[in-house]
Amino acid sequence: MIESVLYGKFQHPIIYGTVSGLVVGAILVSVSDITRVNVTGVLFACAAVLCSASKYAFTHHAFMQYKKKFTALSLLFWVDLFMIPIFIPWVWANGEIIMVFEANMNATEWFRFTGTAALGGVRALTQFFVLSYTTATTMSVANTFALALNIVISLVWQDEENDERNRGQIILLYAGIGVVILFSAFYAYLKSSTHAWPRDARS
Repeated sequence: MIESVLYGKFQHPIIYGTVSGLVVGAILVSVSDITRVNVTGVLFACAAVLCSASKYAFTHHAFMQYKKKFTALSLLFWVDLFMIPIFIPWVWANGEIIMVFEANMNATEWFRFTGTAALGGVRALTQFFVLSYTTATTMSVANTFALALNIVISLVWQDEENDERNRGQIILLYAGIGVVILFSAFYAYLKSSTHAWPRDARS
């Protein structure tokens, strides 16, 4: 919707329908784990989704407009550089920076701690790299599909005796995962197959 409103990049109605189905599946998965609704939490969750979607749309548009002037790595560098004045006061105000130095971590623990943070940078870099070649919508669909796979993998290793979800929540969870996988596969078919109908759905 952000791409359509801001940049006039309209998709075929089937694409909008497919993405909407994907969103419904993601909502079912999320609802399956909710025992009570917190208005503040819902508002912040909606804001987070809006920010994430805006980031993808703006990043893809920037790559298409200035693709010859900067790369994914250079964009990540400048984004992180401009985020420093925001992050440093924040971690200082809430005491996180002090907690890190008072944790008395050994070398192994410190490596795991910083390594995890570094993987966040690698993830952002790969996202920027993908967005330089594909649309924000495709990137979001891929991320949602990956999250569904993460849940499936975690369910395989989860101890069923410690699962606090009731039968209704479990049904919603599996139904949501199924819907996400189904619509992700259909979206991939529309975007990649030369025989998909209609042809303008692949634009």
